[in-house]
Amino acid sequence: MLAKIKEWIYTYLYMTIRKNSWFVIFSKEFFHQEKRLFDFNKNEIRQLNIDTFSFISFIMLVVGLLLFTGSLLFSYKLSYTLFTAVFYALALILTVLFRFASTSVVSKGSYAVLPLVYIETAIINCATIFASIFSHSGMHLAVSFTCMQIILPILLFDRSLRVNLYFIGIYVIHTILIFLLKTKDVASLDFIGTTVFSLTGLLLGSYMRYTRLLLVDKERILTFQRDTDVLTGLANRRALFVDIEKLMKLPVLNVIMFDIDHFKIFNDTYGHLAGDDCLRAVSRCFKEIEQEYHITFYRFGGEEFTALASEYSLEQLAQIAEKTRMRIESMNKFFIHGINGHVTISAGYTVMQMEPGMTAESCIKPADDALYCAKENGRNRSEAFVAKL
Repeated sequence: MLAKIKEWIYTYLYMTIRKNSWFVIFSKEFFHQEKRLFDFNKNEIRQLNIDTFSFISFIMLVVGLLLFTGSLLFSYKLSYTLFTAVFYALALILTVLFRFASTSVVSKGSYAVLPLVYIETAIINCATIFASIFSHSGMHLAVSFTCMQIILPILLFDRSLRVNLYFIGIYVIHTILIFLLKTKDVASLDFIGTTVFSLTGLLLGSYMRYTRLLLVDKERILTFQRDTDVLTGLANRRALFVDIEKLMKLPVLNVIMFDIDHFKIFNDTYGHLAGDDCLRAVSRCFKEIEQEYHITFYRFGGEEFTALASEYSLEQLAQIAEKTRMRIESMNKFFIHGINGHVTISAGYTVMQMEPGMTAESCIKPADDALYCAKENGRNRSEAFVAKL
């Protein structure tokens, strides 16, 4: 019986270590896998860092104010008062920057958040080192520094190699300072405590970070599957109505409706597989236009597509609709019953002024009416619906 229990324990420990070997030895496969996950989830990770560290900057703001007020009320020495004032000022600046980052659109023009995250953790670490070494003549143990060496590696969402090197550097600086400025007894106790808990923080941080990465990646995939049309790779109808609800908060909404001309006849002539290939070819052209303009295309249903934007005038929208129509025609995809013997599309577009009480359907209808006019007037053309502004 005892032998079976020992065998079970050894088997359990062996499988646990083997299962988490990437975590224990930080293999190349682990770093490669982590890099892949970070590359696939850049926007999601950026937003998580904004959410986490904007909240931490708010906490810093509250703590800094309390410390500064306490230093004034209890007449602490000038260096402590100045330090708390600087800490509060930096926390205020970071709060504003993270607030701006949270409202900015993720694009090539949006500034990087990661440097702000490292700056914030550096400020916190400086504060804990100050509290550990410089704030009191008694040279008490580095309790606050030790706590941050566990907490911050878990919260900082970046690649493990950079995070670990960063916190190892902070640990080395603190260790040098305690042996230079503290008594031998206190320094040795600090060294043992900070070493153990810094190592714990790094290992636990790596494990938690990778676990969060897997969850973020899984959520991204589920969101993509939920909001993407499988056949064309464009956003689907559900995503269209969600995005319209968001854009309706802006003063103006641009809508373009597209329809592949005589697509039912195309399907009847060449079959549904050829029809699917035609839809994919048209969608590739839409994706090219997305790269050139700040506009998003959606598959509305069947052979109908919608495009949304919010920054173009009616004249600019006409140019986009015409360029898209010409791009489809220039594919020269053969269609014996098509206009000029090729696949073509018709388009209707409008610039809507947002008003109270409007719905997603009422935003689409004018562009759909314009599309109907384009089809009535001969197809392979674009028509505008001029809303009353």
